Amino acid sequence: MERSGIRAMTSDQGLALLDAAARQPDALLVPARLDLGALRELAASGVLPRILSGLVRARPTAARGTSGTEAADGTLAERLSGLAPAERARALLELVRRNVAAVLGLGDVLAVDPARPFKEIGFDSLTAVELRNRLSRSTGVTLPATLVFDIPTPALLADHLRDRLALGEATGPDALLRELDRLESQVELLDGDEERDAVTARLEALLARCRPAVPATAAGGEGVVEQLQAASADEVLQFIDSHLSTS
Repeated sequence: MERSGIRAMTSDQGLALLDAAARQPDALLVPARLDLGALRELAASGVLPRILSGLVRARPTAARGTSGTEAADGTLAERLSGLAPAERARALLELVRRNVAAVLGLGDVLAVDPARPFKEIGFDSLTAVELRNRLSRSTGVTLPATLVFDIPTPALLADHLRDRLALGEATGPDALLRELDRLESQVELLDGDEERDAVTARLEALLARCRPAVPATAAGGEGVVEQLQAASADEVLQFIDSHLSTS
């Protein structure tokens, strides 16, 4: 709360403000201890809540943690577009983890587990909004206040930012390989044999579609139907496993 410019108050201070409010003719009052220095920092970083914008004046500057070199290199999307897909994914995950650590006061980005849900890390509505503001500022993308409740983990949030930034708008094989990179990073998040079996079945079915079609005739000129009719049960099962792979 202090980072947001609102200081704590003692019971005596609260009661004194209540007495003072009772003597005022105004219909609505907000008793609060404001830290104008913190509010000016928020204004300079471009993340000051609009309701407080009339209390301080500050010219926006580069966000904290962003060097002049980074600012001169262009937008985040422009910098990331020049990276390979794997490097791009790591950079976005680092961005998310760094901001999560700052919002929660962890001090070390390594303390943020990419696969651990935000709710378990300790996020509430206040810190969720602060993280949204920071990421919106860094990416230039408008994000919802419910971001950490809609997207459960830092790893998935990094993927979401990549999609919102429309990075690597590749088509064909490049787009497929990028999606495979994303899927590979999600496999580690699978929990339980049932989930793994379901995903494995889908992947094997997809792999079957990527394989060359089974030739109508074998090398010796014998058709596939004729081969199957003459095959043993074990050979038929092996054929299904090798060429169909649907389960």
